[in-house]
Amino acid sequence: MLKKRIIPSLLIKNNKLVKGKNFKDYRNVGDPVSAIKVYSNQQADELIFIKIDDKESIRDFVNILSVASSNCFTPLTAGGGIVNLKIIETLLKSGADKVIINSYLLENKPFLKKASKVFGKSTIIAGVDIIKDDNSYQIFNNKKKKVVKNIDLFEWLKFLDNDDCGEIYINCVHADGLMNGYDIDLAKLIMKNIRTPVIFNGGAGNFNHIFELFSKTNVHAAGCSSIFHFGDNNPIRANSYIRNRGILLKKIK
Repeated sequence: MLKKRIIPSLLIKNNKLVKGKNFKDYRNVGDPVSAIKVYSNQQADELIFIKIDDKESIRDFVNILSVASSNCFTPLTAGGGIVNLKIIETLLKSGADKVIINSYLLENKPFLKKASKVFGKSTIIAGVDIIKDDNSYQIFNNKKKKVVKNIDLFEWLKFLDNDDCGEIYINCVHADGLMNGYDIDLAKLIMKNIRTPVIFNGGAGNFNHIFELFSKTNVHAAGCSSIFHFGDNNPIRANSYIRNRGILLKKIK
């Protein structure tokens, strides 16, 4: 049985750490390198580090990642703008332990198997952005800023659940940044359909939201952002709260 994890997610735009709501209206919330140092000292199990600005060069992102990783003893996952194997190689050489591939897979399905074969499936995380549209769940292409109408969400998840990635990273666009809780119904639906470990992100506003996600669904990890940016919360407190309520967590240092 895999132990649950609580994973801070950090978004990088214009070389700054940012947070928004529903994948828009981003605002500056600090320096990414400083934030990673803090999270490392607060004994975060892992960190997710994503470049969300297509106009930002991969070189700038890699420079930030390199500096951040040299000041961090926590496993790092990096994503954003991955469109070839060279970028994956560069991110891994710059300090990332794993990478997230998202929008590019919608254009190039075979790339998932190719990346997994070269770098190992445990290194590859497949990302899916999901939005609730007309009372149904749809894939959201963040690169093109639109709902994907020609791909069924659960057929897509079935494709990803084929031993070509180590984990699947779910981002709920409709819950992102609102801090009203995770979309538990969506999490349950996803876990009924796939067996690959899932990181579920979007909506955490307090520690009880994380507890609800773990106690009511079978997701393997809770991605968090706003809960740590906007409030006196940190991974140590989050882990203590969840563990004290009987959830088996990955042991922190």
